[in-house]
Amino acid sequence: GDCEMGKLNIKIHGARNLYNQEWFGTRHAYVVIELESRQYRTRTTDSNRNPKWEEEFAIYIANVDNTMIRLSIMGEQDEEEMMGWVSVYAQ
Repeated sequence: GDCEMGKLNIKIHGARNLYNQEWFGTRHAYVVIELESRQYRTRTTDSNRNPKWEEEFAIYIANVDNTMIRLSIMGEQDEEEMMGWVSVYAQ
């Protein structure tokens, strides 16, 4: 059938009070956006417990309603580690 594409605008502002597992400073953080088997990511910030990205993504998807979006905050120091995640549905 006909499939009408929709445009989803996602803006990643920042995070607050990220958990610090390192004795010497915090991890460099970035956000991964996952939807419809695709991934997008923000730039990596400097070490900071309250990172700011202010990045926008315009993503074209087949079905805007009820598309699940997973946002993961990743940290990298010596190795990559997930620091937190949330899943939301587009409406």
